[in-house]
Amino acid sequence: EITLAMAAMAARLLLVLTMAAAAFAGRVGEGNAPASQNWRRGKIRAALLERIPSIPPLAFQVTPLYFEANNTENRAATTPHLLQFKGRGDDYCAMMEPLKDRLFEEHGVRIRCFEVWQDTKNLELLRIFDNGRCGGVPFFYNKRTKRWICGATTYDNLRKWALDEMCDPFLAPRELIEKQQNEQGEMQKNIQQFVQKIKATAREKMGLSVDDDEDD
Repeated sequence: EITLAMAAMAARLLLVLTMAAAAFAGRVGEGNAPASQNWRRGKIRAALLERIPSIPPLAFQVTPLYFEANNTENRAATTPHLLQFKGRGDDYCAMMEPLKDRLFEEHGVRIRCFEVWQDTKNLELLRIFDNGRCGGVPFFYNKRTKRWICGATTYDNLRKWALDEMCDPFLAPRELIEKQQNEQGEMQKNIQQFVQKIKATAREKMGLSVDDDEDD
């Protein structure tokens, strides 16, 4: 796209310079030329201007191909088709770092990482590859197989994804599931305690004892 835009600009500039030179050379006799001849010259110039190729309006839009061609950070030490989008300081992204190190030690595979919370270009690239499938980080995308993983996952699932095998896009690690279950249990416990407190306050205002409430 950039090459096309530059070629269009060069062609336009060359044609404008050619027309300017021709106009300057013919201006000597233009004053004495018939009006019909001057009118014909104007029509020719207008026709030439219409044939000048215009610059594509989206020539400089960030696309995956253009962005990756200009993003050489750590490319030599990574596997180009394996991408991870992450957020700095995110707990789930931090959970994946030891698994990525193990993946490199056992299979020699490194994943190209793009930080999206503080880099708008990386965020735009995430939106292109995510396409509404995950909506968060970490997000892993394999450009070769088009397979992806949303969120933290197990090492075995990450290994399958990196080695171009079938993987589960939403397989969370066991410890994360247990943590979420514990948090949900704690939340339910807090809700129950809150409800009991409201009931106790209501009984107190109504002058009822616990035994009276149980009899009802």
